[in-house]
Amino acid sequence: MILIDFSAISVAAIAQELYRLPANSSIDDGYIRHLVINSIRSYRQKYHRQYGEVVICCDARSYWRKDFFPEYKFKRKKHKEESKIDWDVIHRGVDLVRSDLKEFFPYPVVMVDGAEGDDVIYTIIEWAQDNDLQTTGMWEGTPTPHLIVSSDEDQIQTQRFPLVKQYSPNKKTFITSGDLNIEQFVNLHIAEGDRTDGIVNVLSGDNCFVDGIRQTALTKERKDEFIKNGINACRNEKERKNYMRNQTLIDFSYIPQEIKDNIITEYLSQKEICEIRGRKKIMNYLIKNRMSIMIDYLSEF
Repeated sequence: MILIDFSAISVAAIAQELYRLPANSSIDDGYIRHLVINSIRSYRQKYHRQYGEVVICCDARSYWRKDFFPEYKFKRKKHKEESKIDWDVIHRGVDLVRSDLKEFFPYPVVMVDGAEGDDVIYTIIEWAQDNDLQTTGMWEGTPTPHLIVSSDEDQIQTQRFPLVKQYSPNKKTFITSGDLNIEQFVNLHIAEGDRTDGIVNVLSGDNCFVDGIRQTALTKERKDEFIKNGINACRNEKERKNYMRNQTLIDFSYIPQEIKDNIITEYLSQKEICEIRGRKKIMNYLIKNRMSIMIDYLSEF
């Protein structure tokens, strides 16, 4: 499977184009449609033979992590309000593309209340370890290979499963955990937190980012302790509590079971619908939306 982080690749494709355009340029729904669908086509064309079909993995309107930790991603709204980019136009266009993909294209589009695209990607790959096995050749009975298309380094932890790779559209290369094994990578990520998501480090209180309080710095010595020992590197109950907070938010193995069950139910439902629909609606869709250039690449969808 090629599991595409829909929000991430959509924003990446649009942002890349905006940087190329003259200042104060605007884009409409048609332009957004072309950029996002062409991006998906390009990934499928490049990786289909090795990894199989595309699955579109989407963010829901609300996240279970926000219920667990109200400070989660609290800065996102503020950054968008301060940005010169018209995010309302972009979000509307991306929503339209997602609806189009679900109605006209042969790719399962998975969006579940409470789940982020990250949750969808991880859960499907985890499920596939026992349910989507190779059926021929010397690797018969083993999990099929999976490609994650996402620049979010949180997804590196999904490489704890065999035959999983991640391509980063932002870096335009495959990314890994580097010199750390996956569990060490997760341990460090939990200890450090994630500033972009509003998650403070394990030495700091929940409200640091919200109230503009400087975090207590993690020294190299402490980082090394957490890499090696995980939660056992905590020196007091406060650190342990904070570690468990971050573990729930960051480690995908802590995704609530109800969310996972809903993701797999929706994936299987969408997969069945796509198998029945096939590719028969794509040509008319491209014609209707005046995407004639892409008709020459119809076989790549």
